[in-house]
Amino acid sequence: DHRDLHSFPTRRSSDLWNDTLQPASALTPSPTSNMRRVDRDVATIGRRLDRMLLTRKTVAMSRLESDFNAWQLSRNADGTMRGRPVFFERYGETYEHLGGGAYAAEIGDMGLAKINGLMLDIALTCRNSSGADSVRCCEMFIDLLRHTLDQGFHAGSGMGTLHHLGYSMRDYYTAVYLMRDVLADHGLKQDVQRAVEWFSGAGEMKHVPTSLGMDMDAFNTNLVGRLVSVLLMDDAILRTSYLRCFVRWFDNGLQLSDGLSGSFKPDGTAFHHCNHYPAYAVGGMRGAVNGLWLLHGTTFRVSQQAHENLRSCVMAMRIYCNVCHWPVSLCGRHPDGRGSLQPATFARLAECGTPNATCAVDTAVVAAYKRLTADAPTSKFLQLAIDAENAPTGHWAFPYSCLDVHRRSDWMLAVKGHSRYIWNTEIYRGCNLYGRYLNYGNIQVMLPSQSGFSHDGWDWNHFPGTTSTLLPLSSLRADIGNIGDDSGYEEMLLSDESFCNGIALSDNGAWGMVLHSHDKYDGTLRAHKSVFCFDNRIVCLGSDIRNQTDAHTITPLCQE
Repeated sequence: DHRDLHSFPTRRSSDLWNDTLQPASALTPSPTSNMRRVDRDVATIGRRLDRMLLTRKTVAMSRLESDFNAWQLSRNADGTMRGRPVFFERYGETYEHLGGGAYAAEIGDMGLAKINGLMLDIALTCRNSSGADSVRCCEMFIDLLRHTLDQGFHAGSGMGTLHHLGYSMRDYYTAVYLMRDVLADHGLKQDVQRAVEWFSGAGEMKHVPTSLGMDMDAFNTNLVGRLVSVLLMDDAILRTSYLRCFVRWFDNGLQLSDGLSGSFKPDGTAFHHCNHYPAYAVGGMRGAVNGLWLLHGTTFRVSQQAHENLRSCVMAMRIYCNVCHWPVSLCGRHPDGRGSLQPATFARLAECGTPNATCAVDTAVVAAYKRLTADAPTSKFLQLAIDAENAPTGHWAFPYSCLDVHRRSDWMLAVKGHSRYIWNTEIYRGCNLYGRYLNYGNIQVMLPSQSGFSHDGWDWNHFPGTTSTLLPLSSLRADIGNIGDDSGYEEMLLSDESFCNGIALSDNGAWGMVLHSHDKYDGTLRAHKSVFCFDNRIVCLGSDIRNQTDAHTITPLCQE
């Protein structure tokens, strides 16, 4: 229902709600005597957002001038701008059969993400400089902003195919927030606030949530944008009502979600694309923790349960990563062995305090952070006599990921499979084309100094621990064209077998799966696989291995 996603031209808190939405009275502040505390908290949130954004690096003026001039902007007599078009990269997908993808490539650095990134660079330089440089940055920023508005990035605009805006628009939200005073001076603040509200999808916040959790990308790309759309409002009552809507939406997003939906699960896994996906969870957790930090200690803080859920998933990442790297079985469509957690997320989470708000600093998270990073901890942590934690030791089952992790001292073993619920691997056109057997029982041993995987020279038929069919590369390559030459983009194949999981008992454990390859290729490979973990001994068993093909069936334990 989009009837009240945005109201024009004026809005009062009593106008925000219709019969499909939560009544405003449930979210407006009460009584009026609390408004002083509310105003202080709003100011605190704004100062924290400034602090968070202004730590980013600035760009040299010469580089900014060069990138700005590439847009070839000039001002028309009526104040509108003329220049090169702003092409949203996703437009090309609508006309893929007409060569839209080639057109997107031809546009090159004139895309929406590019201009928004430039505006953020200019905003950061402006806020961190003075004199002529600051004045020039203001001029460039306003010209670019007017150009984006003229190009259709204005509240209420549909432009035919507005989807997947998050990654291309996220720099826009932070840029305009940093330049909010300049926008007011040029009479653009209201138009920009409405544009931020529109493109970040802030209208969703007005609806009472009907299901728990939310998409991982929303934490990474839309969360700050929606908060900015609120902080840019001048009406204090309206701003407070919207901020309470924001907190309700954010808090609900941090709740444990059902089934395969995003994002956080009871075992500490983090879902995106219907699977545990650390590559997306890194950005999502960073965004979620930033949101938690912006609100903590204020009347707008999230619930204790929401805080606990996020903390559980952040801390779980250090279990299935050895130091900072996760196993290649969790790589999704990027089998390069380089995927890693971000220690800075732990540092910021620690600053949010404990979920029950009894301690200003979460000491267990500080200890984890100190083990994960060789960099000097923040000054706040230097004042605390907290030692780095020892490397985790034990056995963990992650049933939402068909994953078991066995750890002793400084080494880690990860064993992973797939089932009718959890896909094997993600393959895109041009990404992971030979990863068909990635999780046919993958067993990877990781030492602290290496991920245990090297892309160069890798034999894609021989993932350690997997039972697979030995194929030439031409046959192993994924066939992504599902219907025709111009259709099909990705492949995430399931099994028809449901059994794939593990158990943990007294720091040891066992894992097993019933393997059946997908009918898209041969569909005849079957096996029963199990792995038993006892201290520093791993016992791997396979039985009932069958394959109706002339090719060899193999189960390698390592690559030489």
